[in-house]
Formats: sequence, structure tokens, C-alpha cells
Amino acid sequence: MNFKESAKRRTSGSPILDGRTKVETDSLIARYPDGITITDFDFLSGDADKYVVCTFAEDPDAYFNGGRILTDIFTGFVDEYNGNLAATQKDFRAEGLKVRLYHGRTKKGNKVTLVEVL
Repeated sequence: MNFKESAKRRTSGSPILDGRTKVETDSLIARYPDGITITDFDFLSGDADKYVVCTFAEDPDAYFNGGRILTDIFTGFVDEYNGNLAATQKDFRAEGLKVRLYHGRTKKGNKVTLVEVL
């Protein structure tokens, strides 16, 4: 057993993040105004709730944290698989999902990342 590698896997929170660099949503929007193709996903637990993390085809060495809308989309996918995350991930990897991210505002004026499914 390689304890160092085992420890690294456990600190990332998800195997899909291993060896990848986090990209901020603002950077994604600026670099890919026509959208990205999400290739894989997983969930992490945050301060208040779980949120989705995604990899994307345009930069295979990167990942990003999804906001509320993407988290709701991927939670819905898993719900449609009766909560079976592994089966959902397997089928999702075969298809992927093209989306365009952009900024918007909530009714209260707060910044939100909106998602257009392409």
C-alpha cells in the first residue's frame, strides 16, 4: 500500500478531482463563451449542503464546482436512477452534457450562475 497516494485520494473528496486543477466559474465563462461539455461529475459536501463537481472535455486536467442549478440538475439525474450514483455516473460518462454557463441575478439581486443546456 502506498500511504501517500492513499492520503492524497482521501483529501480530494472525490476520485474525479485527483490530479486536476480547479477552475473558477468566472474563468470558465470567459474562456468558453460558447459552452463546455461536462464529461463526469460527483458530489462533495459543503458547509450547508452537497454540491456537484464536474470535469469537462475542453480541459481534461481541470474541474469546476457547480452552483445550485447544476447541483439540482445532477441530483435529478441520480434521483431518476433511484439514488444509484455509480450507475448514473457510468451512463453519464458515455453521453456527457453540453452547457453554456453565464451570469445572472436572482430576484433579490444576488449573483447566480445560470445554465443553458445546449
